[in-house]
Amino acid sequence: MLLLVERGHFITISKQDIEDRSKANLLQEVLVITQVGWMAVQCAVREARGLPISLLELHTLVHAVCAIIMYAFWFKSPWMSETSGSLTRRRSKTRRL
Repeated sequence: MLLLVERGHFITISKQDIEDRSKANLLQEVLVITQVGWMAVQCAVREARGLPISLLELHTLVHAVCAIIMYAFWFKSPWMSETSGSLTRRRSKTRRL
């Protein structure tokens, strides 16, 4: 990335553009967190009571944990953008080999 910046291939993005693309639906977030939490609680209670956990439940729980990790990384990602942007490529003086 540093090489691209040094060669003048850096894209400037305004704070307004970032804020515009950083909108997420609160209802969607609450529903997903509730479903994942409910699944985790069910599995934990079944394990604590000595009840068996099916392979499907275990697999679903593993996917839910992965989803939580990804959600944590994508918490401030763009969502439902109202503006668009375009990238233009400048002609390079070097030839491709």
